[in-house]
Amino acid sequence: MLHPCCGQDLQKSAKIVAVFDIVLSVIELIAAMVFESEEVTIVTTEVENPKQRDINYILTITLLFSILLVILKIIQLCVSILLLYGSVERDYRKCQIWFLFGCVLIMIAVLLIVFETTIRDSLVTDDTPMWMRVIIPISEILVNWYLMWVIFAFMRELKRDGTTASATVFLKDKA
Repeated sequence: MLHPCCGQDLQKSAKIVAVFDIVLSVIELIAAMVFESEEVTIVTTEVENPKQRDINYILTITLLFSILLVILKIIQLCVSILLLYGSVERDYRKCQIWFLFGCVLIMIAVLLIVFETTIRDSLVTDDTPMWMRVIIPISEILVNWYLMWVIFAFMRELKRDGTTASATVFLKDKA
């Protein structure tokens, strides 16, 4: 397998990935809270105008996705901190949790690209060009793939060294 860090120590590289992911998670969390928070008016009574009803439906879905995005970014931050502890302690399971969550993030980014390219245009009229709406998910996929490659190599090193347990057990020699 190719070495993702040009021969650098994988534990040090895993720590760098963890710190980078923590910083990225904080930036994405702030961006999600700032850019996704918009004033939404949802009419709770029956609306006779079908166009207004559709707008309320879209705003409700937008609000729901905004809340889910903020929750996802908080979870991403927690998992990134867990990766930092896992790389410092050489804990295979903590790194594995981050790796599996990275797979989930890639799947969400792929679904977002599909949504942006197929469904969104029929729901919302927006002047933003398509390439600008898909560049962020595509770049997120590429960055996550590389970060996951580094952590996967670190996990293989841990497995090869036999340090895959989450806790080290010290046995006393019988005297």
